[in-house]
Amino acid sequence: MLFITEDQALVTILPTPDDPPEIELTIPDEVRVLRHKCLAELKDVVSITIPPGVEAIESGAAAELQKLREVRFLWDGDRGTREIGAGAFADAACLTDLVLPDTMRRIHADAFAHCPSLRLVRLPDAPCAIAGTAFAGSTVAALTIPPRLESVAFLNTTRRVDALTIPAEHPRYTAIGDAVFTKDLIELAAMPMYGPTVTLPPTLCRIDSLVLTRLGLRRVESAPGSQIFQASGNVLVNWETRTVENITAIKPGARVIVPDGILHIHPRTRGLTEEAATISLPPDVELPEMSLFRGGDIIALRCPEVTVYWPFDLPSRLFYESTFGAMLRLARERKRRDAERVFRQSLRLDQQMAMAVPLAMRFDSKEIREFIVFYADYMIERICQQRDPLWLQAFLPFGMTAENAVTLCETAARSGDTEMLSIVHDYRGAHFPFGGEMRL
Repeated sequence: MLFITEDQALVTILPTPDDPPEIELTIPDEVRVLRHKCLAELKDVVSITIPPGVEAIESGAAAELQKLREVRFLWDGDRGTREIGAGAFADAACLTDLVLPDTMRRIHADAFAHCPSLRLVRLPDAPCAIAGTAFAGSTVAALTIPPRLESVAFLNTTRRVDALTIPAEHPRYTAIGDAVFTKDLIELAAMPMYGPTVTLPPTLCRIDSLVLTRLGLRRVESAPGSQIFQASGNVLVNWETRTVENITAIKPGARVIVPDGILHIHPRTRGLTEEAATISLPPDVELPEMSLFRGGDIIALRCPEVTVYWPFDLPSRLFYESTFGAMLRLARERKRRDAERVFRQSLRLDQQMAMAVPLAMRFDSKEIREFIVFYADYMIERICQQRDPLWLQAFLPFGMTAENAVTLCETAARSGDTEMLSIVHDYRGAHFPFGGEMRL
């Protein structure tokens, strides 16, 4: 190997024909800094020993070394490496053993990211600042948090830790499984992205915001007596704020029920329900402008005595029959306000409803036809009064009579509402299932 240095910094190491097929590299002790990509040419290096003389390692110094199995830092009292740059040892697919010195004071982002084979990691027993993504996407078989190390946020982006240990003498943290809690069990401070079921103690009052995001990938349960954070089925609820903090990992086809009394759904739940078959929401929950549940097959909107199912991808007979059957029953019971709320919620969940509703009539469902016949007059009255294009676009294709359509057209003409008139004109010449042809 040919070492090229400059001012006590290792600039690069070039391989030579005499190098063995597997290189066990020891950095010279007189080197103080490992420069950016200084080891990039050593594709056959399997181990690196870094002596106490090396004070800093720059970003990407030993990244993408696919055969690297071991990185060992040596230190002597206060003499040893103090800083590792961003991505310095990232993407080492075979790296299994990592020993970090107690002299370490800072480990930057992605320093050991995407190392899937880590077996043993020895962290510094020192006040070392470890970046939140230092081990991002990496898997560690065994990890111990030393007593003097307070940085644990890096666990939130670590893919998995099979065995996590925090000694009893640690002044701040304790471990339950692979989750890190404060010793008083009031706060959940960190945990890996994947792992076994997380059990929340009854004393829990706070959860780190990044942990709340990661909980969408894990199974969660709450211990009896929990007052603030409760895991109800697949739903993690903060009863202090009456908010769904996340919907936790679910099995395909699961039914997810948000309990009554919940008012809010946190935006972090976005995109985490693709596997759900059914998600049921209470009537008073505040839905965001963009649906958090797109990708799930069905959402259930609960209002008094009814459940309405909404499919996001393909319209289903279940949706149409349950939606219009529920509204028909509510209307017959003179609960028009509830019926209108069901319809309005359905429209708000997906602005593309108007494109899907013509398919409803293909199911030739008694419930759908009864609703339209019974409810059409009220809907016409409602649309004429409010001149709401969204309601018109959603309701018109369901097959009102030609007379209904003409009524809408006349109302639009009298009011001068060109948008409403344009929508109705789009259906001129159409045949309506309940009679007549619209001729304008």
